[in-house]
Amino acid sequence: MQFTIATGIASLAACTTVLGAAMPEGLSVRASTEGYTEGAMTFQGTIHGVEYSGSGSIQDMYNDFKDAHPDVVANNNITASGHALAERALENKAALNCCGANPGPPLDWYFAENGVIRNEGIPYLQNFHGLCGVGARNCVRVSCSYDSAIRLCNDNYYDIYPNCAYIASYAADLVDRCGYFLTRGWIHVPATCGQEFDTDNYNVIVREERC
Repeated sequence: MQFTIATGIASLAACTTVLGAAMPEGLSVRASTEGYTEGAMTFQGTIHGVEYSGSGSIQDMYNDFKDAHPDVVANNNITASGHALAERALENKAALNCCGANPGPPLDWYFAENGVIRNEGIPYLQNFHGLCGVGARNCVRVSCSYDSAIRLCNDNYYDIYPNCAYIASYAADLVDRCGYFLTRGWIHVPATCGQEFDTDNYNVIVREERC
């Protein structure tokens, strides 16, 4: 989510279902989003056991990694991590907000497709073994494919570097707990939209976004 004044206020207002503990102080709906900027996520760690550092979405970085290590990529499947999902301790998960049943203008929050987040966004993140960085008061695009995005926003006034696997666990929470069905003709598509907060003052968002 890009924290502009227009979308920030409306987006947070759109989330209507709150699960879990209360938000930490300062993480309620804000009267202003002044000071937030759109940044680029950084990564430092390993992919398929090979050291790598870069910036951008995980898809951008993986394409860069693929160009540098085609043989490594050829012998691995990015959407099959082979690892259990690493969980952030429950005491670090502050609150989970699910979007309302009727997202859209003027709220600017639409539902992402569950299958894309579950089968592409989360597995990609699980193969990024290391730290996903986000600047102070920044929101960054972690993943985006087929117009289904994972976002990471930093509420701190300093840079943070959470484990990429933790971000994946938050995305999984939102898929599991903020389920909805989009009707497209005769087809009902499983979808999700929401935001989950961490006690270290960052939050993860899943929503539709033009990639």
